[in-house]
Amino acid sequence: MNVRCPECDKPLKLKPRAGAVNIRCPGCAHVFVVEPEEADEEPKAKPAPKKRKRPSDDDASLPELREKALAMTRFAGWFMLATALFTTVNLGYNFYSYYASRVAAENSLRQLGAEVPRTDWYVVSVAFGCIFTPLVALMLAAARSLLVLGARWQVFGGAIANGILALMMGAGVVLLIYGLLRTDAPVMRLIPTLILNALTFLLNVRAAVAAVRAVLSADVRAYGSRLADN
Repeated sequence: MNVRCPECDKPLKLKPRAGAVNIRCPGCAHVFVVEPEEADEEPKAKPAPKKRKRPSDDDASLPELREKALAMTRFAGWFMLATALFTTVNLGYNFYSYYASRVAAENSLRQLGAEVPRTDWYVVSVAFGCIFTPLVALMLAAARSLLVLGARWQVFGGAIANGILALMMGAGVVLLIYGLLRTDAPVMRLIPTLILNALTFLLNVRAAVAAVRAVLSADVRAYGSRLADN
């Protein structure tokens, strides 16, 4: 039997007894009565507070994970789509500018009575289309995959296309600046092309970074893992 002195709170051990008994505390000499039901009463330790379980991806349902993943990829998808459209417009403008400059040069040579080199515009158009059409198509496929959480390889394909186009546009910007500084090229004709190529370069770099970050984010990877498990 375990009791405590009510005067000095000293813990005492007693032999089991059937009835009430007077006890003298050896510490303070206080005499008190111990009832049988008071024995063995020890202050119970308070239960440790239960830790709240933080919500994790394991507790979330598949639709909830999909919404989280879409929140990460939606901006990158729309940005990729806008970049693809802007790049297409800029490529068309670049082709038109090249065509207009060649025609102007040929007309000047004709007026001077010089021999005019023949340009096969059909071949030039096909070559231009074969180079840039697949790149724009990869960007459109990447935009769709980001907007609907499609195949990851399509997103990486679009990012690679962004990188190739950024390199081409960057090279075009350097050549245009060189033309403005070192030649007698018409400034007002080259400035719009220079600005559009610089914007296309920046947009493609930003689109590639946003796409890769989106598909490698934790929410998208968690959704992909849960989808694979199901």
